[in-house]
Amino acid sequence: MGYDGISPEALAAALTALAAAALALLVAAPRRPSAAAAAAAAAAAASAAPEVPLPPLLGAALSLGRWGAGFLAACRDAYGPDAFSLHAGLGQRLLFVFHGALIEAFFKYGEDSMSFKPAVRRFTQRVYGLPGGEFGAAHETLLARLRHLLVPAQLQAHAEGLFDTALPYIKGWADEGEVELWEASKQLVFQSTGRQLFGRRFFERWGSERLQATFFVFEENFEIAASPVPHVLLPSFRAARAALLRMLRASIAAGDFEGTPAGELLGGCGLRAALHPNVLLAVLWASQANSVAAMFWALAFLLLPENARHLAGVRREVARAAAEEEGRAAAAAAAGADSGGSGDGSAAGSSPSDAPATTAAAAGGGAKEAAGAAAAAAAASARRAAIVRLSLDRRSAAARCVAEAIRLRVHSVAIRLVPRDLEIPLPPAGAGGAAAAAAGGAAAAAAGAAAADGAAAADDEGRAAAAANGGAARRRGGGGGGGAAAAEAPPGGRRLRVPAGTTVAVCPFISHHDDALFDRAWEFDPDRPPIRMEPGTVATSVAGFGFGGGFWRCPGRFFAEMELAALLMAAVCSVDLGIAERQQWTGDEKRRGGGAAGGGDAPPWPLRALSRAAAALLPPAAARFGGVLLGEAGGFGAEAARWARSGDPGKRLPPCELRRLVGFKVPAAPLRVEAVPLAVALDQAP
Repeated sequence: MGYDGISPEALAAALTALAAAALALLVAAPRRPSAAAAAAAAAAAASAAPEVPLPPLLGAALSLGRWGAGFLAACRDAYGPDAFSLHAGLGQRLLFVFHGALIEAFFKYGEDSMSFKPAVRRFTQRVYGLPGGEFGAAHETLLARLRHLLVPAQLQAHAEGLFDTALPYIKGWADEGEVELWEASKQLVFQSTGRQLFGRRFFERWGSERLQATFFVFEENFEIAASPVPHVLLPSFRAARAALLRMLRASIAAGDFEGTPAGELLGGCGLRAALHPNVLLAVLWASQANSVAAMFWALAFLLLPENARHLAGVRREVARAAAEEEGRAAAAAAAGADSGGSGDGSAAGSSPSDAPATTAAAAGGGAKEAAGAAAAAAAASARRAAIVRLSLDRRSAAARCVAEAIRLRVHSVAIRLVPRDLEIPLPPAGAGGAAAAAAGGAAAAAAGAAAADGAAAADDEGRAAAAANGGAARRRGGGGGGGAAAAEAPPGGRRLRVPAGTTVAVCPFISHHDDALFDRAWEFDPDRPPIRMEPGTVATSVAGFGFGGGFWRCPGRFFAEMELAALLMAAVCSVDLGIAERQQWTGDEKRRGGGAAGGGDAPPWPLRALSRAAAALLPPAAARFGGVLLGEAGGFGAEAARWARSGDPGKRLPPCELRRLVGFKVPAAPLRVEAVPLAVALDQAP
């Protein structure tokens, strides 16, 4: 018997009836439009993106919450490869675009056609506490300052500092013997990059472990905090943000950031001093969240047996560069150069941890031991110099592995707000899909990659100067005053109508799996050519849209590429990692974010009742895409699981968390890895 003598079946029937009545009110048929209105609507629909049928009010909220990017992929399959629109819930409508011409418009149109600042205001305001108006007015100034601080010419000193800070943490993995790779990646990136950008005094004042733990509570609540969910329901987020802001405010007052990139940024950020802690909180998040995920996946993909050749390639390249550095040091010594250090970052300059080994051995009185220690120190110094040099090369083996990991685990949503009606020209249907505007195909893209990399670096310095002088660069590429938005459609082409007020979104995660942009897009292949897109849309790279594009491209892109390449090389050239045989998950279990693989307990009867009511009243497609059907009735679970495994055909790694939309994908389960010193592993190899 149920509550107060009412059977569960009777109560379920009553709730079903109530739910049916409520849903009937929501889905009541509208009045029949006039013939003229119908004709006008038909004309508009002919050039509008297909709309995914969804329930009123909730829209796609349930489906996005259950399947994330897997749901968006299903929408694209069902409602058109070029673009579709959907109601995301609570009145928010999104237009997702996938055709190459539409993606180029997204990145290249000016602020008067595709506006970046209003679209991201809820993140800057709700998450960081930066008032939208003030931050928007200073945004270009802030980006210019960041680009000036992080251009490639400034990166060698950062690379050296990163290596020296990171190496003890990496060696600690071997001391433990086995680590959980996500937690290890969090520590490695936060401690090394955080100290490099914010300074050691900040970390020493507050404690490195306390800072790290507080930050990741903040970061893990980032997306829900940016949503309309009231912050009163997010006490852990509010507490973590308040703690971080207190720490940042006190350290600013104490001068902890003097002489650091964080401190130099505040000197010209264009915002009042009261908001400086909030600015640094935004920079802290930007420097950490996606870098940790990229570090994890770059290491994890290299642990797969099918990628052994790529791992060996990274190690060979470092060994070759280290031999060159040792040769230079020997030549300099023979020529009578100062043996204390060259001062140019070459092998002669030892890292702080190298000298004690030589001193200790010499103190022991054994000439042979001292000579051996000196040789080991010289080799370590040469390896350090080699890793620093290679980390500055965007086409090094390590950099390509990082870029490929980013490509496969990139974020799912980037948005712009359309302030006026647009009609974006498209080529005829079937004229090349997402790669219709490709410039010469894969071979040409690969041949031009090095030149494009150099142009991108120069362009960032140019952007900084232009933004500092009124933001003129922001209007390049059309869109301003009509521009590209008013361009003629190609002969036989089409136009996509985008009404004012539309939020336009690209989905880098899905686009990066599109064979029109990348050959064999679902495979992990660091040697692939760069993305096939119109030059200037994004900086040519295997990472695709991972760092954005156009004027608003990530100002820390080159720092992040250097940072991740340096940390990856330091890790794989110091320890030998292998996936532990025993994990806390299996390939077929039900897991967070990867989609249910079937089975599991039956849902509670109230949910079953509501699901039956929705199925009875809503059109089948709206019920399916709205996520109101239980179990696998929607058919999205298996598709989501497939997307969560790209680059990992053997299912040896945890699936990625598809429900994470704004940041790079995180693993949906732990990954235990065994770690031994690389020299020991090589000695024991058959």
